[in-house]
Amino acid sequence: MYGGTIGYFVIADPEKAQKVYQDKLVYLYNPDTDSWKQMLSYYDDNWAWFGIALYNRLLPNLVASLPPAALTK
Repeated sequence: MYGGTIGYFVIADPEKAQKVYQDKLVYLYNPDTDSWKQMLSYYDDNWAWFGIALYNRLLPNLVASLPPAALTK
């Protein structure tokens, strides 16, 4: 749930986004083993990494590379 909603908080309340990130998302990850601290379900895994990547601005803007004509179709 937190991975899916952190995008809202990044825009609406950056301080709350930082708290959600630190308290709920980073907590799940173990950088020493480059894996989750506990097994996550398929969907939890995807939402957690998505939220972490979104918060850290690691998701590319794929629309930025499109020519302007492609955006009006």
